[in-house]
Amino acid sequence: MRVTNLLKLTQKSANAIPENIVLGNYEYNSMRYELKFGSAVRKLSHREASLLQILSENKNATIQRKDILLKLWGDDSFFNSRNLDVYITKLRDYLKNDPSIEIITIKGIGYRFTANR
Repeated sequence: MRVTNLLKLTQKSANAIPENIVLGNYEYNSMRYELKFGSAVRKLSHREASLLQILSENKNATIQRKDILLKLWGDDSFFNSRNLDVYITKLRDYLKNDPSIEIITIKGIGYRFTANR
């Protein structure tokens, strides 16, 4: 019975966050923090991976800047806000090979992540 319960728990947690997420022509492996485009693989930092995860979970929806800051850093201070800008710029650079993927800045509100898949 204990083994069955443990299996159910691990299956639920595995189903909560898919390991491979298709984002346009990219494939993101959330367990390995890898972003793959064709045969090229880019290893993401923990923050980059967390930010990409948040954006992909809210695809085609506007997510408030404050919500991202609270999830990633636990507060929305000015310094963390500037860090977020840097990470958004990095992700835009990583995803630039697929024009169907965009991280759109909604001035004064937050971001919208769009991808064709």
